[in-house]
Amino acid sequence: MPANIVPRYKVKTSLRVKDVMSTSPIIIESSSSIHKAAQVMKQKGISSIIVIEGDKPIGMLTERDITEKVVAKGKNPNELKIKEVMSAPLLTISPSTNIKEAMKLMAKLNMQRFPVMHEKKLIGMITYEDILRISSTMLDILEEQATINQDEQYINPSALRGKCEECGVLTDHLVNKNNRFLCEDCAELLEE
Repeated sequence: MPANIVPRYKVKTSLRVKDVMSTSPIIIESSSSIHKAAQVMKQKGISSIIVIEGDKPIGMLTERDITEKVVAKGKNPNELKIKEVMSAPLLTISPSTNIKEAMKLMAKLNMQRFPVMHEKKLIGMITYEDILRISSTMLDILEEQATINQDEQYINPSALRGKCEECGVLTDHLVNKNNRFLCEDCAELLEE
């Protein structure tokens, strides 16, 4: 590579679930009442709660579960236990899962959230909203990267001086062909 050219480094932009998840998921015992769960959800401003037995996560209770399985059926939320209404089994995701994969899983399974488990331990929760929150930031970064890449295309090739990556000759007029810096003769040969 010519001495006066700064090499272009690729930045790894792969986000993982652990980079985006909340680390304090709200939990509730399966033997608690639906009324108690609804109070906790309202107080914490959340739309779902992870259900445990002992210290083991076994399911999830969502606003939708309460609406469809309790309210719409005219059942008493003080008498119903969470384990009778919750969604189970609990589908979880690994903290090392790529955000793109997490999004695909959410879409495929029609889910808005996943508890995050590591070595059989609940360590967090990732929601569709968490992903949306970081999406605008990621779009800004990609837009900036596209602008930088676009600017690189407008470098005047005649301003590049250095050694041809094909034949090794020193030249004052390097040409960028397929991300390789070539003398004009080698660049013409590649076009033929």
